Amino acid sequence: MLVSEKTGFKTTSPCVLIYENGMPFYARDIDENGLKFNLPAGEYDVKKGDLDQCETVEYRLMKLSAPTHFTPFPKNMELVWEANPHKCQIDVYRNKIFADPIFKTLPKYVFKWVYGHELGHFCYKAFAWSSKEEREQAEKDCDIFSGNLLLMEGYNPSQIRSAIDLAISNRLSSLCRKFNVLDKLKDIERWK
Repeated sequence: MLVSEKTGFKTTSPCVLIYENGMPFYARDIDENGLKFNLPAGEYDVKKGDLDQCETVEYRLMKLSAPTHFTPFPKNMELVWEANPHKCQIDVYRNKIFADPIFKTLPKYVFKWVYGHELGHFCYKAFAWSSKEEREQAEKDCDIFSGNLLLMEGYNPSQIRSAIDLAISNRLSSLCRKFNVLDKLKDIERWK
């Protein structure tokens, strides 16, 4: 199934299972009320469930403070897959995005979320002289910024939850970031 832009779907099937590029992309068990959800642009293989196109599900964006130090976003960057202990880095001087190839083994939304987080640093920065609290807040803001990008593109809150679970470690400081996103998702999620 080819989807050219963010599109809404509905189903009353007991289960929906959608693959993209040979790996699970969206999977849900569905109650008697059915389900409405979005798919972003892409090519999908519906393995289980009958889908009907409908209006897109419009999620409110997660609450986010105004950018602290805005720098224009880079454009036309080359994506380079190479081992990267930081998962993903944007090098504006060489006009490249360096991403760890581990993302090729995960659903696309995981890399999209990590890349969106890195883009968030163009709006929410912490500096060498920033306090620990300011650095932690910048990371949390970048997480929410990325989640909002995914929502606007057509991803669903469940995919954002999955992305942060797969992309962020379970160290204490990282768990605080996860809980921050989960708490904000709870406020915007709609079940239909």
